[in-house]
Amino acid sequence: MATCTSTTTGLTNGLFRPKPQSGISGATVFARSYERWAPAVKSIDEFREGPGDSEVISTWFSATLKRITELLQLPSNWDGYGASEVRTEVARRALTSLLSLLDDDSPTPSVVPLSDGGLQVEWHRHSRNLEIEFPASGSASFYFYGGTSDEESEGLLPASNNEFRECLAQLA
Repeated sequence: MATCTSTTTGLTNGLFRPKPQSGISGATVFARSYERWAPAVKSIDEFREGPGDSEVISTWFSATLKRITELLQLPSNWDGYGASEVRTEVARRALTSLLSLLDDDSPTPSVVPLSDGGLQVEWHRHSRNLEIEFPASGSASFYFYGGTSDEESEGLLPASNNEFRECLAQLA
């Protein structure tokens, strides 16, 4: 699995700029498609803190959605080595998977772009590392390294969802 250790903050200064080929930003396209698919993934009731409370979306989801929206603004060749733009369908697939895998109180992941137009979602806590790679094509996969215990685990999603959740629990 590829791991990106550098940040792309400097690359997203021109957020929400139009893409040359379409004239509209990737964030706009993503937001429009999100409105169509999000209700099918989970109802808003599943994000409520409790009965009668105002609608509150989990912290990890809000932060992850914001980061993915930023990454959708990266132009082609964002890394200087010919990287592809992050694909909207990969962003949709990543969020849909995360909604099914994470609880409201799950730790917020870092999200980094992959050079093929995919995304990598990762957690690094307590000398443990957990990564999910959403390639531009192909199945999502995860990798876990337990740090001091040298425990390793990996698998394809969704076939290994339970194993992934066990690894995620070790990050707490």
